[in-house]
Amino acid sequence: MKPSSFALALMALATLSVPARAATLANRWSFDADTTDSVGGNDGVLVGFASVAGGELVLGGGTGPDADSMAFSSTVDLAAAHGADGVSIEAWYTDTGSGNWSKLFAFGNGTGGQNIIFNIQQAGSGQGRIQYNGMAPEANFGPQPAQNVEHHLALTISADGAVNAWIDGAAVAVQPPAETGQGAALSLLPSTYERIGASAWGDAGMTGSINEFRIWDGVLSEFEVGLSMASGPDALPDPEDTDGDALPDAWELSWDAIDSLDQLNGDDEGPGPGAGTGDFDGDGRTDFEEYDLDGTDPTLADTDSDGLDDGAEQQAGTDPRDPDSDDDGLLDGAEVNQHMTDPLLVDSDMDFFTDAEEVANGTNPNDPDDPGGFGDAQLAHRWSFTTGAELVDSIGGNSGVLVGDATVTGGQLVLDGAPNGPDADSMAFSQPVDLGGNFGASGASIEAWYTDSGSGSWSKLFAFGIGNSGNENLIFNLQQGATGEGRIQYKGMLPEANFGPQAAQGEEHYLALIVGPGGGVNAWLDGQQIQAQPPELTGDGDDLSTLPSAYERIGASAWGDAGMTGSVNEFRIWQGELTPAEVAANFASGPDALADEAGLAITEIVYDQGGGVVTITWNSVNGRLYAVDSADDLTNDLDTGWQEIDDGVVAEGDRTSFDDSPPAAAGRRFYRVRDVTP
Repeated sequence: MKPSSFALALMALATLSVPARAATLANRWSFDADTTDSVGGNDGVLVGFASVAGGELVLGGGTGPDADSMAFSSTVDLAAAHGADGVSIEAWYTDTGSGNWSKLFAFGNGTGGQNIIFNIQQAGSGQGRIQYNGMAPEANFGPQPAQNVEHHLALTISADGAVNAWIDGAAVAVQPPAETGQGAALSLLPSTYERIGASAWGDAGMTGSINEFRIWDGVLSEFEVGLSMASGPDALPDPEDTDGDALPDAWELSWDAIDSLDQLNGDDEGPGPGAGTGDFDGDGRTDFEEYDLDGTDPTLADTDSDGLDDGAEQQAGTDPRDPDSDDDGLLDGAEVNQHMTDPLLVDSDMDFFTDAEEVANGTNPNDPDDPGGFGDAQLAHRWSFTTGAELVDSIGGNSGVLVGDATVTGGQLVLDGAPNGPDADSMAFSQPVDLGGNFGASGASIEAWYTDSGSGSWSKLFAFGIGNSGNENLIFNLQQGATGEGRIQYKGMLPEANFGPQAAQGEEHYLALIVGPGGGVNAWLDGQQIQAQPPELTGDGDDLSTLPSAYERIGASAWGDAGMTGSVNEFRIWQGELTPAEVAANFASGPDALADEAGLAITEIVYDQGGGVVTITWNSVNGRLYAVDSADDLTNDLDTGWQEIDDGVVAEGDRTSFDDSPPAAAGRRFYRVRDVTP
């Protein structure tokens, strides 16, 4: 049954990762003379023109499943062999010119998406990509490691699907999302296709060589990764333990406060503090736990200086190496000791205002009714390009003005990208929009549904400001130079915010870009919050009231750059800052309807973390029938990308509630309520 109306909201759920035991080596291919597995007995099988020469597996490329590569004489089956403890994959490799989407290795079911794959190059972006079963979005990182140089890779997957990686000893920082990437349980990974140097996709095989390839049962710690890299491909790391206390000597002596092996003791459990007690720093976490679980500092009670000792973080389930475990802008210690908020939830009371926002605004982060559900943004301008009212601003009366060969066709503003510069095909306005003068006190939110069909370097979706003098602009660049990334430019925001990869061409995308009165910048693309590098958004620029209004255009800028090539389906400007929930609702509603036009809204979501129950409440009409759906992201089609939870909820008044029990490993969840009354 097609819904007559719906409401949507986002629920962030806390997830915990359970540390695995110390890793043990399961397979080792050193390619000294052949493809022997000297540890696990699972010898390699050469495919295509792959060979072993000079102590390395040598691969010449090719395309598809049978590209030059190495298979295995027996099924590796990462899920069955390592699903309970996690797995770590190590490789010393040299890329001598691998093509787009080339793989260092692939384990899984091939082209079904249920894989663990390390892409040496993700398309032509100059970045790599880590793909793992259920990890969405997949994890791009960049720039691609230099070619013709040997690199060390360590990639770990915990039993519950947390992905981490190191290249040449440095932790991979990826976009999106920030590691740790969270995927499905490792025990769910299929074993249909297993290969070093190729994948079942129709992509290029690896061109280069592999000096050493290892698979460990368990998750290597950061210390162990560093020790292995330092030992090199020809020798196994030697965690020498001369005093027999279960702690490697090298680890014990790596801390500035430790100068003898009798100060740390892995066999004792405290209490500390004190040398030899087993809890040197007295933080309630034993010396062995500091080594074995996640590499915290055994000489410092509060490794991440967040106001919460490591032992207390272990009890709370927070990350003792991350001062802000939920990335909500409040330190873990402040959340637990001062605000009494949940350090694992960005929004403890689920009212769509983050804990940090509420603390800064003086509202109660533990009360969903303070300050209430959604924000106060009011729609100020709306250009829908509908037939018969092609350039009409249906809200603010500021009609569009076509520039150059721009047209309105099929309900969209159509632009061809020429000529370069201020007079490129675009749309101006009959009156100044003046974001600074008219929106400076409240903030401004810009929304657009657009399709980029081949825009050139530095092409702009829109530009507001002074043009090309003084950089006093608000600009969304579809492509920043030839990097394959986009860029957000805003007056006074230095450095400007690159993000990537560039949104796919030939597809309609939704953008929401928000500038607060104080110059804080946030953006969402297709419902996913942009995390830009540099810097991490929120980007912070000058007060919005200082933004000039000398140049205002959709599809062009006053710089000498290419105009946009493509179309704009809808363009809106809001007075005030849209909340994340409003962005999600507008994205779900699409370009042809406002989210609140249906008269149906989710008014409250409460998550009982202890019981694992989410309670969704919406305004309703007595006796009408409602359905409740959920989704893990909003990138799928709105008619097919949702899972129906219940389609027979009968309202018994003007407010109706429904309880859902999502999977324990869920990280983020969208909910939709539909009126399905016949």
